Amino acid sequence: MYSEDGEFETRSPIDRSIIVGYFQKGNASHLRRAIEAAKRGFEKWSNTDWRERVRVMRRAAELIDERKFEIAAVITYEAGKNRLEALAECWEGIDALKYYARIMEENNGYEKEMGPGGPGEICKMVTRPYGDWVVISPFNFPFMLANGMMLGALITGNTVVFKPTSETPLSGLLLYQVFRDAGVPPDAIHFITGPGSVFEDEIVSNPDVAGIAFTGSKDVGMRLYRRFTSSQPYPKPIVLEMGSKNPTIVTDKADIKKAVQGVIRA
Repeated sequence: MYSEDGEFETRSPIDRSIIVGYFQKGNASHLRRAIEAAKRGFEKWSNTDWRERVRVMRRAAELIDERKFEIAAVITYEAGKNRLEALAECWEGIDALKYYARIMEENNGYEKEMGPGGPGEICKMVTRPYGDWVVISPFNFPFMLANGMMLGALITGNTVVFKPTSETPLSGLLLYQVFRDAGVPPDAIHFITGPGSVFEDEIVSNPDVAGIAFTGSKDVGMRLYRRFTSSQPYPKPIVLEMGSKNPTIVTDKADIKKAVQGVIRA
């Protein structure tokens, strides 16, 4: 994507003199074209046999494992994490891909025979994908959380337009490349960068957006929720993970030192 609005740079929080990369400032028209392309790609990807989609996700897990040191290095520079936490994002991403693939197999792609409702009846439960999802990921887990949101949509036959936070777009780009290299068709997944504020109106009002998966602040998440549910012609799913607290219960039988370490890590 080339933007007439120019580009923005990202710098490492470890050392602000380190430039991580330059990215295009996308605008609403770029997002609109991505949504249109994802809509075109939906028919083919949604009709792809679920076993093939499972195979693609397992291949994505293999690619993350092969590229984990490169990905972790980018996460370290871009998000400021230490090496262990950066690698943990890769490991969690691999685990999620394998888990979703296994669950799909255990449930036969969520196509299940049901008991007959009456004589001569054959009943079957079949789930179907929604359409094109807009996925918006945060800075604190730029790879792992984006992976989970995109994986859930893609493995079930939905298409994705992925907009990472402008603070960590390179981690998102590496994840996008993993899915493409694993076999997700080009029209089924799209990557766009730029300030979220210029995309919001298009996201909440475009009738071809079937759902939103967002991780970020409460203010932005609740605004998306209110606008999306009131702007669309009928109720559509929106999945939000927003800023929160982590309450911890420590009993008198607990190891206090371990409890303190656990709270700090959380």
